[in-house]
Formats: sequence, C-alpha cells, structure tokens
Amino acid sequence: MDAILGVRMGLEHMNVTLKSKSSTSPANDMHKRSLLNDLEYNERFEFLNVYSMEKELMKSLQKGLPYPIIKVIEYLSVDRAGFTWGRQYRLAGYYTLCLLWTSFIVWIIKMVILCLVPHHFCKLVLSVGVLILSSDIVYIIFVPKHLHIPFPSPDGSLAILDFRLSFCFYMTFLAGFLSIIVGVVLCYLQSASIYTLQTFLSCNIDEYSCSFRRDSSPEVKKMDSIEYSNTLMERF
Repeated sequence: MDAILGVRMGLEHMNVTLKSKSSTSPANDMHKRSLLNDLEYNERFEFLNVYSMEKELMKSLQKGLPYPIIKVIEYLSVDRAGFTWGRQYRLAGYYTLCLLWTSFIVWIIKMVILCLVPHHFCKLVLSVGVLILSSDIVYIIFVPKHLHIPFPSPDGSLAILDFRLSFCFYMTFLAGFLSIIVGVVLCYLQSASIYTLQTFLSCNIDEYSCSFRRDSSPEVKKMDSIEYSNTLMERF
C-alpha cells in the first residue's frame, strides 16, 4: 500500500497524518485496494512533560495505530543514549512559548502606553520585536538539526521522513524583524524631534512636558518675581 505520512510539530503537541494513496497494483488486488483507499489517520500527541511521549506510545500501541505512526512516536519517545529528539522538541516548545507569551503581554502594555505615554511607545515596539526574534532563535537552537526517519518498502527502497522549519516559523521571524525595524525608525524620529504623538484626549504629552519644565524652572520664577516687584514699585 502506498501512503503519505506527514508530521506537524507544534510547541506543545504534534499531529501525525497518514493517508492512503492510490497505487498501480495487479488486477487481483483490486478488492484489497478498494478497502485501503479510504484509510486516513490524524492523531495528536502531547509532549508536555518528560513522560508524555512514553505514555502516548503506550496508548498508540493499545489503540493499534499503523506502523508508520508508531515508528514516529518511538523515535520521539526515546530519551537516552544520545537519542534526545523528543526532549529537544519539548524544550524548544517550552522556551519558545514562554517568550511568545511575554511578547504578547508587552504588546498589550504597548497599546496602553500608546494612549497614555506615547513617547515610550517606540521602546516597547522594539522590545516586542526583540522578544519575537528571540523566540525564533531559541527554537532553532533547541530543535533537532538532523532528524531523519527511514521507512523501508517491499521493493528495497527507503522513504525518508525529513523535518524542516515550517511557514509559521518564517512568519514569526518576519513579524519580529518588522517590529524591530519600526521601533528603530520611531526611536530615530523621536530623538530627532521630527514627529509628535497625541493621546486619545488630544493632549500632546511632549509639548506639555516641555512647557511644564519651562514654566517651573527657577529662571522663569525669578523673572516673574522681578516683574511683580517692579509693578508694585510703579504703583507706589
């Protein structure tokens, strides 16, 4: 039987899909092919802690899942003698998830700061980008680099299951990179005093702060007192 096997790795779980594929077999196997043409499995396995994959392997054996799915789980459930692929995926998912949640919290703070203290907005934009890029870097450091699972076929050839980075990884990298670029541009514009931001109350924080410092400076107070004394002398 020809089949397509796919594995999608998440941060806390993985999905293994096995779907039968129509093949060119002799005519006497028509009945057998008709029974296997609708074969389709989609199983989800958690790796939240050290013993998760071993438990998932036992459950899969009890359920009687097909051999290709069992073999993938066996590769990821071993955690000794240098075979630490499952542990590497678990650590990569754990630290990446922590950094992504931290970046989300900073993003919420950033939106609040935009309404209240806009001159700190650029720093938080930069922080969000750094956190997102850090999550990608941590993931690519911990994830297994050379994981290939071979599947022998009846004719003697080997089908190799390779693991590579997916579309989500590159989209996360792009989001972090763009956030850093925007943060750097805003920091430069703020340092050059080219732009101003207003709050939802239409109050310009930067101008208000400058005017407050100017009005409360000792020189201004001294000049006001001199003018007041001169006015009193003119009256007398």
